[in-house]
Amino acid sequence: MELVKINASDVDVLLPFAKEVFHHSFFYQNKVENYNAYVDAAFTTTQFLKEIENEYSHFYWILEEDIPMAWLKINEAHAFTETMDDNGLEIQRIYVSPSYQSKGLGHQLLTFSEQFAIDKGLDFIWLGVWEHNTKAIRFYEKNGYVIASSHEFVFGDEVQTDYIMIKNISK
Repeated sequence: MELVKINASDVDVLLPFAKEVFHHSFFYQNKVENYNAYVDAAFTTTQFLKEIENEYSHFYWILEEDIPMAWLKINEAHAFTETMDDNGLEIQRIYVSPSYQSKGLGHQLLTFSEQFAIDKGLDFIWLGVWEHNTKAIRFYEKNGYVIASSHEFVFGDEVQTDYIMIKNISK
């Protein structure tokens, strides 16, 4: 297993993998039309290339013999999806393939994100997690994140609530 930076040349492999993992995570808990509308807008080659080429966003994945197992997108302040203090790092996407869950890959990506933030001299890491994703909430809490606030997340014709979870990493 190796953690590898994702580049624009990887988008043809990343996009179907990202869609597959997102589908597993959210398809059955949402209305089909809302799910499809979100994926049709957020999971396109054009959108992914735009995000990968943003100097303040960083994509990584864990590969085993060139097979994607998990992926991560982290954002520095100029790419945040929410107004936050600039001295933090956002974990926007962190997904582990169902075939590789419970193998410590999510923890490995969190640890990598924390070290990335520490190396940049940042004070905290934050992320948004859907209020009904109890498995993810427990995972983040187990790893030192606390619910600090919430925000609305528009998903098709639905307005959902995401908890904003934060972990202080300043020394």
